[in-house]
Amino acid sequence: LCRNGRDTANDVRKQPLRVVFVSSSAALDANFSSNNDFQFSKQKYNPRTAYVNSKAGAVLLADELNDRCGSDATSAVLSCSIDPGPTATQIVRYTLTQRATQRAAMTPEQRDVQAKRLSLRTPTEAAMSAVWLLTQTDTNDNLPNQNQPVEGGFYLGAGAAIGSMPPPPLWNSVLLWRNSSTSKALWKTCAELSSPYLTKEAQAFIA
Repeated sequence: LCRNGRDTANDVRKQPLRVVFVSSSAALDANFSSNNDFQFSKQKYNPRTAYVNSKAGAVLLADELNDRCGSDATSAVLSCSIDPGPTATQIVRYTLTQRATQRAAMTPEQRDVQAKRLSLRTPTEAAMSAVWLLTQTDTNDNLPNQNQPVEGGFYLGAGAAIGSMPPPPLWNSVLLWRNSSTSKALWKTCAELSSPYLTKEAQAFIA
């Protein structure tokens, strides 16, 4: 956000920016502890919990960035999050071990064919919605919220058919962990952890 590390926070906020956080439908299973122990310092570490919470964290950071820099019609920042949907990426080696072994000996074209047979998106297909969120500018008064990215929106690729065109549907149901208190607490934790490695301008931006 701070181009070349030289732009001040105020300069950045004047620029027309789009920020897309890549999440996952696994975020729907997130369950943060009551004390927002994001780093498992007070609870037993669980790989699955850490994974789903990290995906929920992407949604929360998108929400918080939008609250800080967007949230109105003339905003210079549009921040949202997206679940690309079930995709044939390296995660296949954990969920479909035998298929992953087969993929190692395949050409890219063969891997794409296998992905379709497994009802998975190819990486290219999965990227289409994120690219749409970053680049879509057309407007159509007859299709409100369907032809323009929604500020703070969480787009659920798992809810769209394989091969369908973007955008995927928005998740509009209540998620207990998706609230201002948790998003602000996570933002603060991330700011504290990253601050020592940032320029003063970047530190001012995330403060």
